[in-house]
Amino acid sequence: MFPRCDNKLIKNQSEQQYHSFFNKISNANHQTDGNNKVKNSKLKFFQTKELTSDHDFPFNFKNTNWFVTIIYLATFILIPIIYSFVKVYGYHIDSDDAGAPWTTLNLVLIRLVPIIGMAIVFIIDWKAMTKYGAWAAYSHFLFGFLSAFIVVLFIEQTNLIDQEKNLPLFSAVSFLIQVVIQFIGSLIVVFTNKGLRKQIKATFKEAKMSLLLWVITFLIIVAILNLIFNTISNAVNQTNFFVTDNGESSNQHQLELMATTPLGIFALILGSIFLAPINEEISYRYGTFSIVRYKWLGYFASAVYFPAMHIISSGDWNHIFGYLGMSLAAPLLFIIARGNTTYTIGLHMLINTIATISLLITVN
Repeated sequence: MFPRCDNKLIKNQSEQQYHSFFNKISNANHQTDGNNKVKNSKLKFFQTKELTSDHDFPFNFKNTNWFVTIIYLATFILIPIIYSFVKVYGYHIDSDDAGAPWTTLNLVLIRLVPIIGMAIVFIIDWKAMTKYGAWAAYSHFLFGFLSAFIVVLFIEQTNLIDQEKNLPLFSAVSFLIQVVIQFIGSLIVVFTNKGLRKQIKATFKEAKMSLLLWVITFLIIVAILNLIFNTISNAVNQTNFFVTDNGESSNQHQLELMATTPLGIFALILGSIFLAPINEEISYRYGTFSIVRYKWLGYFASAVYFPAMHIISSGDWNHIFGYLGMSLAAPLLFIIARGNTTYTIGLHMLINTIATISLLITVN
């Protein structure tokens, strides 16, 4: 005789085991969710306010492929910078007015090579360059090159303004043409990129206080970094190492010349405070992070090229320290803002406002 099987008892035991197992899983999930909430709350403390555009048009730090990244870094950043270093410290040539051979090399390695690289990346990944706005990485360079062509063709060749007799006026007009043409390029980037437009609008509509707080916070960070790098710069300039000029920045000298004329002052206010920050941040922050495949590689590329593009032509690399504070802080703010360039534009405008006011007070 087999023992009688109590189906009801077996069913109750099975249900108890099922509920016990389910409760363990549920408790584990609740604990995991709690840990994730704590972790996410800690992360949110180090992030800007979320926007509606973040859900509809999130910034993708992996738009392009690695081939595009490598070609961009090599042709747009590494080759021009290495060439400039070799020219300045290998051959002691620190200006563009060094004779025909160097003028040709400047044209090829600083202008032509980046254009060839840009053409190649367009062929490799047309979708990322156009639809996702990665071409913005080249906008400042392209429209800057166009503005230089306009200055040479319509001002220098026609002798409309005599550089030798009126260099401050020539500098002011050239600067105005440059920033206005580059701003047109920036507008093209914005109006051809729906996500970028929505992001900028949503920031001013939904996160004005967050924008203000983060900009002020990073202004303090940049100020501290500038104090550190200025100390290093002073120490370097007291030695013969790394110094190629009389201690004066070529870029700063041009701004000081402009500040001596009414048109120059207007150009400084319009260009340095408003237009240049928009042009540079859309290109060297939004564009660089869009075209570089990996987030922290994008940080490195942006941090390196931002100061380099201010001094690569003049070759006064000993003045790079003056740009390092901004070059290290701005891409970090871009990452914290989840690819929102409105924050870096605001930071750049505020820093340039302070610098422009200080320049005008000092010169006048």
